[in-house]
Amino acid sequence: MTLISVTQKIEPVKDFDQIILLMEGEVIAAGKHDFLHSTCPEYVQIYESQQSTNVYELQS
Repeated sequence: MTLISVTQKIEPVKDFDQIILLMEGEVIAAGKHDFLHSTCPEYVQIYESQQSTNVYELQS
């Protein structure tokens, strides 16, 4: 089965087999979460900013 999901949130797609990161309409990285987290600074920045937002949302 193939599922294509378009989202700005990383958490829902964290376990997907393939994540494609687009910026300004161009592919800048592709792979599984662990690979992107270890090789793509843009992905890490997005992921960490969303994690800090999740903590704030839980406290509210």
